[in-house]
Amino acid sequence: MVEIVKIGESISVTSEATAIKSRLLSKKHVLVETPFTNTAKVYVALSYEYTGAGRRSTDFEPLSAGEIRFYGAPNQKLIHWLRFYSESGTQKVNYFASDGAISRIRGKHQWVKKNNVTSITLVNDTAKTQDVTVPSGKRWRLLWCKQTNPDSVTRNLYAKLYDASDNDLGFIISANAVTSGLEHAFPCRSHAGWDEISAESSEIWLDAGEYIRFTWDKGGTSTGGTDADGLVVVVKEYDA
Repeated sequence: MVEIVKIGESISVTSEATAIKSRLLSKKHVLVETPFTNTAKVYVALSYEYTGAGRRSTDFEPLSAGEIRFYGAPNQKLIHWLRFYSESGTQKVNYFASDGAISRIRGKHQWVKKNNVTSITLVNDTAKTQDVTVPSGKRWRLLWCKQTNPDSVTRNLYAKLYDASDNDLGFIISANAVTSGLEHAFPCRSHAGWDEISAESSEIWLDAGEYIRFTWDKGGTSTGGTDADGLVVVVKEYDA
C-alpha cells in the first residue's frame, strides 16, 4: 500500500483565491495536522475530482496550531488534492494520505522516545551546570530525568526550566544534601532529606530552544568523581 507523507509544507499565501495546492494524492483518507509552533490558523479544503464537469471541492476549514483533522472521501470518490492558505504570515502543515486506516497513517508520524545521556564529572569544591536543550524543529514532552551525585561529599542538586530567551520558568526538581552515589529524579516520590518539587502527574512541554539547566552546588573539599550516566533526560520528541 503506497502512502504519501508531507512534513513541514510552508503556507505563506493568505487568501482563498491564492490558496496553494498539494501534490496529487488520489487517496481515500487524508490526515492534516498543524504544528504547535504555528502562530496563526491554516485553512484547508479538499478536491474530490481530478478534472471534468463533476469536479467538487469542499469549503475551507480552519485549523489552529496543534490541531489534527481527518478526512475521508465520499463513496466511490478519492481525495485528489488539498488546498491551503494561511490566516497570516508563513505557517506549516503536515499531511498524510493513504487508502488504509487512520491508525496506519498516523503510525508513521507520532513521536520517538529519546534518551539524552550525559557523563557527569564533579571536581573538588566546584559547582557545575549542564544544559539539555530542545533541538531546532523539535518539541519535547519530558517523561523522566535523573541527576546523580558522583562526588565523595553531599551536594544540593536541582533542575530549572528556561525558555529560548533565557527566562527562568522555575524548578522541576530540587534535592538538598544528596549523598555520594545517590540521585534524584522527575517525576519523584518523597525520600528522606529530599525536597520534592515535582508531581507524578506533571506534564512538562518544551519547545525548540528551551532547555533544562541541571546544577550541582559546591559540596566542600572532596575527591570529585565521574558517572557515565550521571544525567539522563528521557523525552517524547515530536516534529514541531
